[in-house]
Amino acid sequence: MQKNLKILVIVFVILSALLAFKQLSPTLFVKRSLYEEKIKTIKKESIKNINIRKDSQELKLVKEGEVWKVEGKKANKDKINNFLEALFPTITPELISQSENRHEEFELTQSLGTFVFLDDRLGFVIGKPAAGGGLYAKFDKDNNVFILKDLDSYNFSTSSSYWVDKTIFSIERSKLKKLTFNKNGQTITMVNKDNKWLEEKSNKEPDKDKFESILITLSSFVANDLWDAKNTKIYPVTPQLELMIDYDGGNEKISFYKGKEDTKVNRASDKEEFIISNTSAEKFLEFNP
Repeated sequence: MQKNLKILVIVFVILSALLAFKQLSPTLFVKRSLYEEKIKTIKKESIKNINIRKDSQELKLVKEGEVWKVEGKKANKDKINNFLEALFPTITPELISQSENRHEEFELTQSLGTFVFLDDRLGFVIGKPAAGGGLYAKFDKDNNVFILKDLDSYNFSTSSSYWVDKTIFSIERSKLKKLTFNKNGQTITMVNKDNKWLEEKSNKEPDKDKFESILITLSSFVANDLWDAKNTKIYPVTPQLELMIDYDGGNEKISFYKGKEDTKVNRASDKEEFIISNTSAEKFLEFNP
């Protein structure tokens, strides 16, 4: 009787151990999806080069230190990070097909797809939009087709203009010390005295709404586009306004050249030129405290 009881106890312990192992095994032995097996070969944070090619158009993004560049210009890091996040999703992409026969249907062929290579180590082919959102995609030289739900056709491009950082100026308003408006031979200087802005000569406060609009814009002054030398539009030879910005740690000068359709803006520190709308320019051009 005692022997049988011991046997039952041993059997119970073994069964309990097997049950516990069965419950824990999914977390101990997680099987990676086909997509995860591919992207594990490279760390998203370590990527230094992104090559994008479609038809005869090709573009390369290069990371120099902590700064992304495109054709020698500073690139928009947020756009690049969002693009990489979509290629390295946290939720496993849905596997749609494992057949090469459907590649043309999903526009994933050599002539229809957009090819993306990361550090020349991991290649993607991106196709057309999927019905439920996202884009069809596959890995280079691989037949499996997935849907990348967080990727849209407007998230990337072979045009450098899309990737270039179009920020003209950006700063926390608390760091602004002085704004000097030079226009039509007249100078208006606004100074920040203990977080209160005053016109330097009269010591009077400016029109609150007008000046607040300028401060908000300077906190993130982004252009519509870069100015292109091929642009045939006509702008004044001399600027209608030169805005001097003094802030903690430095200064900047931004010059405005208003045309009929839009305004060309020059940033003195690197001589970069941008295009903004006339509506955006007018808040600066027409400012009068």
